[in-house]
Amino acid sequence: MSKEQIEGLIGNLQDSKEDLEKCVDLLCGLQRSKGPVTEAVIALKYEKPNLHKMLKSRLNHNPGIRMVLEL
Repeated sequence: MSKEQIEGLIGNLQDSKEDLEKCVDLLCGLQRSKGPVTEAVIALKYEKPNLHKMLKSRLNHNPGIRMVLEL
């Protein structure tokens, strides 16, 4: 997945609970494909702060993504 595709997907997400699972799917998919998880999380942190906060508790069981969410 290219940076432009990831930016487009993040841009289409609502900063609310309704799109939480879409975001989880995106991050887990990036993790499985060895994609740019860190860059996606940093973009989410600044563009969708509420979604980022909800992701922290939702993905607490995933140590790889949990560590990146703490950045």
